[in-house]
Amino acid sequence: MKYNTSDLAVIIPTKDRPTHVKRHLQSLVDQECDLGRVIIVDSGLNIEKIVLSFKDRLPVEYYRSEPGQVRQRNLAISLLDDSTKLVASMDDDVTYHKGAIPEMINFWNSVEPGTAGVGFNIVYQSKNNLNLLKRILNKFERPGSIKKSGACISFTNLQNDIKVQWLTGGTTVWKYEILKKYKHDNNLLDLKHANCEDSIYSYPLGKKFNLMACAASKVQIEDYIMNNNKLMNFYMYQGRIRYSMQLYFILKNTEFSRILFFFDQLYRIIKKLFKLIIFLDLKSLYDNLGTIKGILINMDVLFSIQHPNKLIKRIIASQ
Repeated sequence: MKYNTSDLAVIIPTKDRPTHVKRHLQSLVDQECDLGRVIIVDSGLNIEKIVLSFKDRLPVEYYRSEPGQVRQRNLAISLLDDSTKLVASMDDDVTYHKGAIPEMINFWNSVEPGTAGVGFNIVYQSKNNLNLLKRILNKFERPGSIKKSGACISFTNLQNDIKVQWLTGGTTVWKYEILKKYKHDNNLLDLKHANCEDSIYSYPLGKKFNLMACAASKVQIEDYIMNNNKLMNFYMYQGRIRYSMQLYFILKNTEFSRILFFFDQLYRIIKKLFKLIIFLDLKSLYDNLGTIKGILINMDVLFSIQHPNKLIKRIIASQ
């Protein structure tokens, strides 16, 4: 079948980031195309007035939810029906390059029928995280692949369309029929932050269907400036939860190696240590401390036969 931009519903979970949501919605307006639906699911500060101020320019809808990105996305998906053919699952801090939505629809009209999802091309500037060392290292890794350690290789600044093994949770367009049939892991509903939920959801689908990334459909992730008082707690928490959720991912997919996962995490710690020493980057310090804590508290899970649900319950209890 042939798709139009009006076949697309955009779903955006958010929490306490009104500036990002306003910028995201304005970026959609600037696409200058008709969209099917734009659904905001908010779990924080009430921003209904901001969202509905776009009512004359976008088919916006505003809903409230309990916290948790997976829970919020599930609510948005439950509001859809078969009049929606494609669903853009987007983070609130995304902005679109000119023509990104039409380019995405054009790409969907050219893919094989067995395609389940297509990722936007995330374009980072040098001020973000594409430093020279990372560019060099990326030449030895296939973008969009997953290593035997379970580490997901990012796909950014693409020059060509590629087939991938996983898709991001916040910059991807899915077939609605896929989202309707294949639900997110219910174990993740009570997680405050959806670390690794994208690979947990998309990697098994990649075994059954084609997953692609479209080079011409470009987006950017806007920087989030954090209060210094929150910096330490946030990055320590992120380091611990990221490690724990990546461990959950490899427990769920036994083709990955626990040993390689462990050494990959040690390698990550060493890289962050160099970044701390060379650039005095405190975020690297806090992330490392969180990662080390995650390793220590989950050592019994890593080197024993444990059901993944035990790990999730531990993560939820420690939030």
